[in-house]
Amino acid sequence: MNVRKKQGRGRFWRQTLCFLMAAVFSLSLCACGSGQVEETAEQEEGVYTVYYKNQNETKLVSESYQASGSDASTLVRELLGEMRRQPEAIDVQSVFPESLTINQYEVESDFLTLYFDSTYQTLSSITEILLRAAVVKTLCQIPGVSYVSFYVNDQPLMDKSGTPVGIMQADTFMDSLNEDLDSMQPITLILYFANEAGDLLYETERTVLYSSDMPVEKLVINQLIQGPESEDAYPTLPENLALLGTTVKDGVCYVNFDSTFITDALNVQDYIPIYSVVNSLSELAGINRVQITINGSADVKFRENISFTTVFERNLDYVGGME
Repeated sequence: MNVRKKQGRGRFWRQTLCFLMAAVFSLSLCACGSGQVEETAEQEEGVYTVYYKNQNETKLVSESYQASGSDASTLVRELLGEMRRQPEAIDVQSVFPESLTINQYEVESDFLTLYFDSTYQTLSSITEILLRAAVVKTLCQIPGVSYVSFYVNDQPLMDKSGTPVGIMQADTFMDSLNEDLDSMQPITLILYFANEAGDLLYETERTVLYSSDMPVEKLVINQLIQGPESEDAYPTLPENLALLGTTVKDGVCYVNFDSTFITDALNVQDYIPIYSVVNSLSELAGINRVQITINGSADVKFRENISFTTVFERNLDYVGGME
């Protein structure tokens, strides 16, 4: 079945700086231009603050590093190498997964462009934002580097809505980044994704950071839309699907999607998207059944076979083991 991730199209041009800066500031972890993390004027010559993450992936931590390079290109390579190094402290680790590769980088007129391989697209949300913040905050200390942009292969990095993340600066990321992450708690979810043939569901376990401000049932659906992290599992929902709302009453979870659920359904068996949602939500305490609506209406049939007037119950007949 064809379930390849959609990628952004078109090159990112530096002439669109103002537009893209506005776009990147709309991210949940962006600032409005306040609070520089480092003042390079006060920075001891050749000494840089290199950012890592703590073991629980809840915040960034930093160490001082005496660099040997002097020109911008050499310093980029040196500091990236230092960021990949495993720190001596046992509770600190590199923000770079071992499998992630930077294919090349370019420094030109205060702009640094990093080209990552496709592994970048498999990073979890928390891993990705910590890596991006650490890289930008570390490398923007280099004289001659004021702006950083990320590419995945030859395409600009996109956010979940398909908008280019754009150019970033050291103050793109709020000084309260760590405090925001500290306010979140890890939660382990049971999610059901498809096998390669699209005729069975796989039970998978995923631990994510969870804020009590978000209903946990919404978190589950968003994780399903985000797709599987394992190469052995496949998506069940289109990645451009919009979740319009969720409510829980008397053990029934009411899930309202936009019409993308119907029009952009993936090439899987009819019951796979339905029970991916139903079984995943039924793993949550207090949810026994699920009602799916499209734009607020239950008077809909999925592929002309499954009526959404049905209140669905957990069904493990479609669940198989991971091959």
